[in-house]
Amino acid sequence: MKYVKLKTGQHYSSSFLETLLIKQSYKLIIKRIDGKNLSIIDVGCGSDIGIKLMEKNNRVIGLDIKPYFQGKRFECIIGNVHAIPLKDNTFDAVTSRSSVNYWNNKNKSISEIIRILKPGGKFFIISIKHYKRPMRYLLLLLNYIICTGKKEKIEETKYFLETALQKEEIKKLMSKFPNVKYRITNHLLIYFCIEGKKLF
Repeated sequence: MKYVKLKTGQHYSSSFLETLLIKQSYKLIIKRIDGKNLSIIDVGCGSDIGIKLMEKNNRVIGLDIKPYFQGKRFECIIGNVHAIPLKDNTFDAVTSRSSVNYWNNKNKSISEIIRILKPGGKFFIISIKHYKRPMRYLLLLLNYIICTGKKEKIEETKYFLETALQKEEIKKLMSKFPNVKYRITNHLLIYFCIEGKKLF
């Protein structure tokens, strides 16, 4: 396990609108977590935007294969969601925004998330909803405006739209975990959130 406090590295450069969207997403998650002095891990954290918001009243670390940062140093484990190098029953909450599309083995990844959660702990997996082709083009245009035309961001959104999970796929996936109570909710209009609780 490689565990670091990031001070330097490749900076995550986001537009004002993109940063605003990410912050609003995490603010909604914080309301749903509903607690203080909790241990939280942000899986696929990317940058420290969400971590900085959540760590005001909690201890938060990140997990990512290639994390970025915007300024303030933060604790991060360099690792893969398919084999999280942490003990069972460690965290009160697990968050993950816009990373589930990259999980090659979603069954194993969710199993790992549940494993590191304490009984009664919550998880929040957020990604873009599944849309048919005409709507995809509209969302790509919207993304172009939000991200000020950055090519890599447009390609990323295109990938997310093409690999978006459908509701039936999510239900089939989550049916494999009898120790979890979950629901699928809308999140900032174009996103969905798998909100789950580890029962035992």
